Amino acid sequence: MVSVVHNNPAAGIAKAAGIPVLQPDGAYRVDLVFTLRNTGDVHLKNVMVGDDLRRVFAAPVTWTVQSMAASGTLIANTAYNGHSDTSLLQPLSTLDVGRTDSVTVVLLVSPAGSFGPFYNTAVLNAQSVQGNLPVRRLSVAGRDPMAPGSSPTAIHFPPNPKIGLAKSAGETKLEIDGSYTFTYTFFVRNMGNTVLTQVNVADDLQRVFAPPMSFRVVGNIRATGNLVSNAGFNGKDDVQLLNVSESSLPAGREDTIVLTVNVQPNKAFGTYNNTAVVTARAAAAQTDVTDASANGNLADPDANGVPDESSQTPVVLSPTKLRIPQGFSPNGDGQNDRFVIGNVGPDKIQLEVYNRWGNAVYKSADYRNDWNGKSNQGVRFGDDLPDGTYYYIVINLTTGERFMSFITIMR
Repeated sequence: MVSVVHNNPAAGIAKAAGIPVLQPDGAYRVDLVFTLRNTGDVHLKNVMVGDDLRRVFAAPVTWTVQSMAASGTLIANTAYNGHSDTSLLQPLSTLDVGRTDSVTVVLLVSPAGSFGPFYNTAVLNAQSVQGNLPVRRLSVAGRDPMAPGSSPTAIHFPPNPKIGLAKSAGETKLEIDGSYTFTYTFFVRNMGNTVLTQVNVADDLQRVFAPPMSFRVVGNIRATGNLVSNAGFNGKDDVQLLNVSESSLPAGREDTIVLTVNVQPNKAFGTYNNTAVVTARAAAAQTDVTDASANGNLADPDANGVPDESSQTPVVLSPTKLRIPQGFSPNGDGQNDRFVIGNVGPDKIQLEVYNRWGNAVYKSADYRNDWNGKSNQGVRFGDDLPDGTYYYIVINLTTGERFMSFITIMR
């Protein structure tokens, strides 16, 4: 009787990538499953699987190994990290004839704007128990280690573009002419994991401060980071706060826009609410993203990672009364040279001024805050009035209000 010696070592390996699962921080969890089968007629020892992730995920992509597991007589190498240690198994791993076992690796990958697809191939090395004959096989994509040839396994991370916007209003400052000045601050946040371009924030102030009110932009719009302000913004004909073609926002970044506005209520006092809208382009996902602003400084007030909150930002313009000074100093130094009545707005004002003997020294039926201490009545017509105390009557011809008191001229 002739004994048959079996010593034809062979094996197959397949590598499959599960569907990436997006994490709250913008990274992805992906499960890699390596399926090994002994297809020869002899037991295999020193079974090793190499997978060098540096060849897959080039910088700036980063990854960490979250967990590893192996079945059967395969022993997972828990020191595997994909770069300094690229072996999935420990040398004591074996695989019996006809046996199929697997290795599962859980990765956490931060794509840093690179979404793939990424391709790689694992390599299986082993030795026959009899004769130490080598076995080497490159992986095939999928879960069938019996499939012929070799093929790379693809990993693709779907981009997750999101943008959020918050808008706050600072305190209103009452100006001498009865107008209000205040500042809007816009907080623009890229809440996704891919760069956003063509970023724009639209704010139509004409819809908020409609006639009889009037408004104007004070100074320049200030934008931070890669946001570029639009110098032509006026809140009416041009409502785009940013230069769209030049503005971008990296993943995870928040930048701001500061806009100062002066509003003349023209007696239309009250609370005025408005909402801005941000739009941007996510080229990696070939889609646009948008969000309506939330009041305050948080683009995602409930911190659930979804900027779906929208609320109006209020500005309160309170009713005002005329502000009449107690004195002025018309000495030509450029400071306090005129008798300026504050909070007049569009109202028509009549002013009469009398000296201590009751003689009229100045009158104006349509006063424009331009009296410089010279008389336009009586024998001193055109002369500078002497320093002293004078009696005035201010009449608001629009509302019918009358104000009477004393004013001091002191040069």
